[in-house]
Amino acid sequence: QIRAVMFNLGYLPGGEDACITRPETTRAALDQALTLLAPGGRLVVVAYPGHAGGAEETAFVGAWASGRTEPVRLDPPDPAGRRPRLLVLTKPDTERVLPLA
Repeated sequence: QIRAVMFNLGYLPGGEDACITRPETTRAALDQALTLLAPGGRLVVVAYPGHAGGAEETAFVGAWASGRTEPVRLDPPDPAGRRPRLLVLTKPDTERVLPLA
């Protein structure tokens, strides 16, 4: 088991604009990361709502996290809704995983 996993979602700056992360593949990766985390381990996700598809993926990540642990959201004030969002989850000692509807 591992103690930490970090995701930097969105796209690769300077790369091909059409090459972005997507909720369906992000979900598989997040689920796998959570199974690999040791109790007390941290999962950190940086999501970027300001690009095409980013708002939907950011919302998905928030919903995914809410059903699994008590996430800490560190969102800067952002009236335009475009700044990166940081989410930190700590895997509990006893797993409480709820299905995402």
